[in-house]
Amino acid sequence: MAVNHIVRAQAAWPILIRTAKRRTKISYSELCGAIGLHPRAASYLLNVIHQYCLIYELPPLVALAVSKSSQIPGVGYTVTSRGGVSYEAALEEVYDFDWPDRVPNFALVSLKK
Repeated sequence: MAVNHIVRAQAAWPILIRTAKRRTKISYSELCGAIGLHPRAASYLLNVIHQYCLIYELPPLVALAVSKSSQIPGVGYTVTSRGGVSYEAALEEVYDFDWPDRVPNFALVSLKK
């Protein structure tokens, strides 16, 4: 059976939205644990969300997902630098955005790539 990262991204979306509305960050292990996955799966589902945010010109929601120990995104995070002013500005943009509660149709990501 093939792994469906779109389904995983749809499960992670509401968790990230709640995190944004609380103006906090979430560790990869906490995010993946909430949807029954190993933290190593985070990069795949976050890539789907990242692509969606790029296509629809949304703030980088994936900036909220961080390493538990460092509290910054891992090396796969390429939206901004992984720390410093540009990362903090990206977080503020995510926190300030009026995120819809509706889960997007991530299938559109693969159609528009």
